[in-house]
Amino acid sequence: MITFICLFFPPVLSVFLYEKIQKIRLDLRSFFGYYCLDVVMVNLICFMVKHFVLNTASDSMADLTPAGAMNYLVLALAAAVVMAFICVFAKKNVKISKEVADEEYEAV
Repeated sequence: MITFICLFFPPVLSVFLYEKIQKIRLDLRSFFGYYCLDVVMVNLICFMVKHFVLNTASDSMADLTPAGAMNYLVLALAAAVVMAFICVFAKKNVKISKEVADEEYEAV
């Protein structure tokens, strides 16, 4: 149960923080999309910090003690706040478009 809370709770806060910063209310599909993205990214950041900085990646998440969980939650909450601001920045400044070549357009 501790592992479940550590892995899946901080991204919920990240999505709520994203909603507050953007001053919008996400529908269920968008909420689930941002939540899944945040779960992957927050835990990736935490695992990378545990591996490359703290050298504690060999510790099993299945045997997470309450002291280890507190350390992980502090790191995960910080990563969740950072991810919320990255999502806001990306939403405002990144645009994705698809360009169709002329020969493809004429062939259709």
